[in-house]
Amino acid sequence: MARLLGVSVHDLIGKPFIDFIWPEDRDLVTTRYRERLAGEDTPDTYDFRVIGPEGRMKWVFISGARILWQGKPATLNLITDITGRRLAEDLRKATELRLDSAMEIGSLAWWEMDLPSGTVRFDARKATMLGYAPEQFLHYTDFTALLHPDDFEPAMQAMRNHLEGRTDRYQIDYRIRVASGEHRWFPDVVLITRRH
Repeated sequence: MARLLGVSVHDLIGKPFIDFIWPEDRDLVTTRYRERLAGEDTPDTYDFRVIGPEGRMKWVFISGARILWQGKPATLNLITDITGRRLAEDLRKATELRLDSAMEIGSLAWWEMDLPSGTVRFDARKATMLGYAPEQFLHYTDFTALLHPDDFEPAMQAMRNHLEGRTDRYQIDYRIRVASGEHRWFPDVVLITRRH
């Protein structure tokens, strides 16, 4: 714990732990501590920030339990440094936000299909830009049923060519029926991301 906080063991012993907690998280930790001492139903685990070496913020994960210590209620806590994991999560979220913003600006949407089941996962924009509710689409055939009759077989052949390794990607423009009943042109590009 001393190494995590960047202090000596001597400096840590007898000092209130609240002094090492990041100021914005002190109310949370104090509330959880009081609830646990009182025997209330409070989460056994949670994340909060501490003041690390040179005043830098560090994220920790705490797992605690109520115990008796010298006949009085106390808590026994295990604390793990999760700073690296939290920073990676923050970076992932920021990257996803940038990607989502770029896709929205470009009127783009992603989709995935599992084979052989044919189930699909997709960005809600894939459905809403066509005027439909996302819940209407569970299987790839829910989308292909909307293709213009003249474009159905060329689209399916392009997909087969890619799945069977004859082309390095599935790429085609097709007409699809939107909610208003008219057919509009859309480009579609697919790459296999994983084979089982």
